[in-house]
Amino acid sequence: MLTASNICFAVSLFLLSRIQSALSLFSSWMFLGIACGMGLYDMAFSAVVRSRGREAPAIIVGITLFAGFASTVGWPISQYFTLNYGWRQALLAWSCIHILLVFPLNMSLVLPMHSNEETTESDSHQGNSSGNILSIFALAGAFVFINFAAGGLSSHIPELLRLSGINLAVSITVSAAIGPAQVAARLSHMFGLNKLAPASIAIMASFIMPLGIVLMLLIGPALAWSVGIAHGFGLGFMSILKGILPLSIFGDKGYGRRQGLLFLPAGIIQSLSPYLFSLCIDAWGGGAFYVYIAAVYSAGMLFICLKWLTSAKRMNRGDGSFVHFLK
Repeated sequence: MLTASNICFAVSLFLLSRIQSALSLFSSWMFLGIACGMGLYDMAFSAVVRSRGREAPAIIVGITLFAGFASTVGWPISQYFTLNYGWRQALLAWSCIHILLVFPLNMSLVLPMHSNEETTESDSHQGNSSGNILSIFALAGAFVFINFAAGGLSSHIPELLRLSGINLAVSITVSAAIGPAQVAARLSHMFGLNKLAPASIAIMASFIMPLGIVLMLLIGPALAWSVGIAHGFGLGFMSILKGILPLSIFGDKGYGRRQGLLFLPAGIIQSLSPYLFSLCIDAWGGGAFYVYIAAVYSAGMLFICLKWLTSAKRMNRGDGSFVHFLK
């Protein structure tokens, strides 16, 4: 699937470089979205879990750490090609990179198949006992709120800061701080916070994400810099948790299929979030920040429910047919 995604990326980027109408733009962009679904974090996590089983979390953190520099590398390269050769040639360059560099890298992966028989009795029991319908809806619902907030803010943060009295230069700096903050979160997880339960980290991250906005709204524009740092720091944890939290609750058996089912609603909401957030901005201006805060804190409440549901003393040990379907 990962190697097939490189072909889809290359074809969609080539088609984008050739667009002549709104219809060709729309169809090429949709094909690019399919490629993203095939080749980004979710599929990489599934490949690792399929190969390494319960040993996968450390590798997942490593993947997100390196990928945190994607925008740091990608934007300057895109700008260079665009300024010197034009945007169509920039898209062609990325298409060639997928075929000539990334495709061979994915082909070179040798991933030994993890045997389900290696799963310990305790792991199997944990996956079965934790896989109750309330846990499933709590986890899926939490990421619906997270993806709505993250997609909306990422698309509109310069405009939201402008409406709050922040000039453009500072807004761009705040936006640029999100990437390094995500990398800092992943490093902190790698070198210490990985000792905490994933559900506990999720609760912590959901209360960190809006902290910068809360401080700016309470104290003033002088703390605008904290918006990007807090949002990026919390978001850095969320990208890791999307991979390891379901693994810790439900086990590694059927991981890829379950991930697709669990996070389909969140993916749909994320695709709609820029438009939905723009409606909030039209209605309330800078008050749309409060929508972001409410969404992330709602996710935090659901993570607290998830932590309670999966605790050893309060575990619901029923295993209904819907849960069996997700496993």
